[in-house]
Amino acid sequence: MVSPDWLAPLVDVLERDPHAGMATPKIVLLNDPALVNTYGNDVHFTGFGYLRAWQEPASGLTHTQEVAAISGAAFIMRAETFRELGGFDELFFPAYAEDADLSWRARIAGYRLYAVPQSVIRHDYRLHFSPAKFEFLERNRLQMLFKNYRWPTLVVLTPALMLAEVVGWGFAAVSGRRYWSAKLRGYGWIIRHWRTLMQHRRTVQERAKRPTVTSCSSTSIGSVQAGRDGRGPDRRTHLQPAVLGAVSRFTRGRPVVAAMAMRVAHLTATFFPYPSGTGRVCLQNALGAAKLGCDVTVITSAVKDESVIDDPPGLTVHRLPAAFKVGNAPLLPGLFRMAKYDIVHLHYPFVFGQEILHAVAGLRRIPVVITYHQDLILSGMMGRMVALHEKTVGRLILTRANRLLVTSRDYFNASRIARFFKPDDPRVTEMPNGVDTSRFTTDVDTAGIRSMYGFAEDDVVLAFCGGMDTPHYFKGVDVLLNAAARVDAPNLRLMLIGDGDLRARYMEGSTPPRPR
Repeated sequence: MVSPDWLAPLVDVLERDPHAGMATPKIVLLNDPALVNTYGNDVHFTGFGYLRAWQEPASGLTHTQEVAAISGAAFIMRAETFRELGGFDELFFPAYAEDADLSWRARIAGYRLYAVPQSVIRHDYRLHFSPAKFEFLERNRLQMLFKNYRWPTLVVLTPALMLAEVVGWGFAAVSGRRYWSAKLRGYGWIIRHWRTLMQHRRTVQERAKRPTVTSCSSTSIGSVQAGRDGRGPDRRTHLQPAVLGAVSRFTRGRPVVAAMAMRVAHLTATFFPYPSGTGRVCLQNALGAAKLGCDVTVITSAVKDESVIDDPPGLTVHRLPAAFKVGNAPLLPGLFRMAKYDIVHLHYPFVFGQEILHAVAGLRRIPVVITYHQDLILSGMMGRMVALHEKTVGRLILTRANRLLVTSRDYFNASRIARFFKPDDPRVTEMPNGVDTSRFTTDVDTAGIRSMYGFAEDDVVLAFCGGMDTPHYFKGVDVLLNAAARVDAPNLRLMLIGDGDLRARYMEGSTPPRPR
């Protein structure tokens, strides 16, 4: 049941944003319109779809939001867009997940999907799972995954997808024999229609377009075209060289006209106020992009004490709660619901985060720029596991990047990831970290500093500056201390600048156990 003015707000969204492909209203429950049925839908990376804002107060949804999928109960889209995407896939007949599949293909093509609160409809909805519904849901979930994911992404997600099958079978086991049969019938259908499914897959992959690239600066560096097949909107963009290179594999030398600020996301395991080099580089990169006119978001892990946070102006910082942490590597489930950005800049390594980003970026065809910071070097069994992961999943993530930024060629060539790239790979770009010369300068009173810390004029002072906590143990302060103790130089002095939970042990002269 629609409200009298339900259509106009949806049409307005499509007319205002040329990248808006679909718009869905705020859908409330027929028998209790004060509660939400769904506000667009979410789609888990394993293919499970679920309602957004289910049974939340309808009055609380007042802003238009970009969503992962529309609800098939009610939505609008342009007729030409519907035809371009091939419409609903008849393989999903008679029901279920056809709206998620169409939404997925729209996002692959670079369109944005919106839920609009000014448009309201009432829906007679009942949550139930009959054996027939379970069969169609599972069958269509699997064909949606096989059709819309790229093969490398399916390979990376295989463990998670297998776990999803275990969950499906668990539900069937507790629901009864009819549900077991329904699950098996779904597998049988996939096998019988495999050839047709692969034909539909080829159509989707051939039709897929890269996301539209938008303006980031008023200073013309170059123009590119988004859209692998050249059918995307004609939009001009002005980009700094590193960003221009990041999207170069999606371009064919034709102009792209800018319509709005480029949406750039930086993904980092650590960020301000945590004192880490990766976080500081991310901060300066993000501030630089914001000065160029980009709409910049930093995505990182939440901190325990939010009262100490004073985020830099000009940046939006999303601090996601971590399911757990291993050192400085947080597992952030919220990344699966990451909004659609024009480019995502990953600060590598980010264990857990880089794997989720690879899956999400593959699904939504988001160009990825990676700044390589360091190798992960551990000993023992953990070291062997990290090395195996690096050779397999890490290699896939790195080589799929559109641009790899390194501080110097020498540093890159000495790294463990250099073997994954050809010597002349144009995606590898040298971009040294900048130095704020107003804060770091050689024009200082060295005599005053020596006097402050009790150093003699003829002392040779060796300074170390860095983190002294367990996650930064790899910086090798213990190696430095042991090496200095072996040097026959009475006038050698060490100056350790930094802080962390290992500082006291370093000051005592004891060596902490090396993490394994």
